Amino acid sequence: MSSRVAGGTISLSNVVKREQVIPHIDCVAIPEVAVSSPSIEGTEVQQQESALVEDAVGRLRQMAIEQAERERTIILQRAVAEAQEVVARAREEADSIAEQVRRLAYDEGMQQGLAAAAREFASWKQTEYDKLDALASDMQADWNRRIMAQKTALSQFAIAVARTLLGRELALASVAIDQLIEDMLQQVIQAASVCVRVHPDDYQAACDTKPTWSLRGMGQWAVQVIPDPSMNPGDCEIWADSVHIDGRMQVRLAELTDWLTRLAEEGDAGDVESA
Repeated sequence: MSSRVAGGTISLSNVVKREQVIPHIDCVAIPEVAVSSPSIEGTEVQQQESALVEDAVGRLRQMAIEQAERERTIILQRAVAEAQEVVARAREEADSIAEQVRRLAYDEGMQQGLAAAAREFASWKQTEYDKLDALASDMQADWNRRIMAQKTALSQFAIAVARTLLGRELALASVAIDQLIEDMLQQVIQAASVCVRVHPDDYQAACDTKPTWSLRGMGQWAVQVIPDPSMNPGDCEIWADSVHIDGRMQVRLAELTDWLTRLAEEGDAGDVESA
């Protein structure tokens, strides 16, 4: 492409050839073109050529910028790839060295280290066992102290419960005084004389059962039944020669108390079953 101006002809290709585009620049120098003052009739042509030159220069500038950006991107990508390769190789070398060191340490001293660790663990385990054993002994001793402290309270509580139950039983149902007397007479069959003392409310029931005692062969003695107001309903005492059998409620409760006390001291569950 060429343009005619006053004083000569200017070729745009010559303009481009005279000023080469260098990458990584932000501007492209515009060559100076010496032209004569245009004539009035060439002003419009000159303006068109100037516009064309500016457009070409702008395109060249944009192309140079884009080319520089592409080259920078390529260089950056290559640098990143090379850096990754270097890091990967360094990591592989570090892993290889670490593996070699580990194998060497194992071959030279691993067994000694394991043996020392085993000894240390055994010592620690024995120490902990000793602590646990001492703790268990302390807990057992404390438990024994607590149980001993509670024995009296437990016995008293059991006696109170027994008294309550027996009192309720006496209040709700008549006492089988005949069966009580019969059980007690079994112990004095060889006596020559027998005296039975009961509460006045139980006197008639006791007298009504006298023939039954004779029929069952309870002994060849005369049984004397005596009402005693000092006794409680359900109480019974037997005097036979020199033998005295006390079947009063308070005596039976005292025997129950003694049994519960022995049971608390022995702590034998078999006594509960046999009782």
